[in-house]
Formats: sequence, C-alpha cells, structure tokens
Amino acid sequence: MAYLSAEETKSIRKALKEEFGTTLKFSVKNRHHSGVDIKLLSSTKWNLEANPEYDCNEGNGYGFGRVSPWMTPKDEVKTLLDRIDTIAKTAPAKDGGKDWYDDSDMMTDYFSTAFYVFTGIGKWDKPFTYTGTK
Repeated sequence: MAYLSAEETKSIRKALKEEFGTTLKFSVKNRHHSGVDIKLLSSTKWNLEANPEYDCNEGNGYGFGRVSPWMTPKDEVKTLLDRIDTIAKTAPAKDGGKDWYDDSDMMTDYFSTAFYVFTGIGKWDKPFTYTGTK
C-alpha cells in the first residue's frame, strides 16, 4: 500500500531545495499520505509559462496542454522534470526512509508502490511565473 510520511515529504522538499537553490521555487506537500504533490511555482532559469493561444498537447506525461513559443525547449523541460522525479523517489531513502519501488501489474489490477509522485506546473489559483529574461 502506498504510504508517505510527513518526514519523508520533508526530505523530498529539502533535497529539491539543495538541488535547485533559488533558480526554482516550488510547493511540496504530502498528498493523502499516499504520495507527494510537487508544484513548480516560479523560476529564474526555466520558462514554463503557459499561453492559451498555443495548444500543443503531445502527451509528454507531465500535463502540458498549452505551451508558449518562448518557453524553454521541450528537451530541457523533460530533463528538469525527470530530475525532479528522480529526486522525489530517492530523497526519502537517503534520509533513512524507505526505498521507492513500483511492483504494480495493471494486467491483474494489482497496484503496489512505495508512494506516488505528482508533479505539476503552477497551481489552480496561482500560475507559474518566469522571473528571468525572455
């Protein structure tokens, strides 16, 4: 059964701050004790602002539906999001928590994972802001 303690969530927050410092601001919250909810709020390095005029939903796995033409290149964004995912999955074990695993089998309707990682850009009431130069 997926479970993530408050201490393990704190270790994820700490590891993300150590990795990205002041170049990326984010919110890290425990989500129903089964996972961690990471929301990217602002950055001085990566432009992840959405623009409703440009719709290019290509199913990249991270919930991008609308991107802007001046946005950071997709390869760089994918690398950033993959790095955040890796940190979220390894940080608890480094601080004495559990190792992340996923033994789920969709064919038999069996779901077994250490915890879930939910990553998003901006919040429903607070969009992502880019504070660098465009």
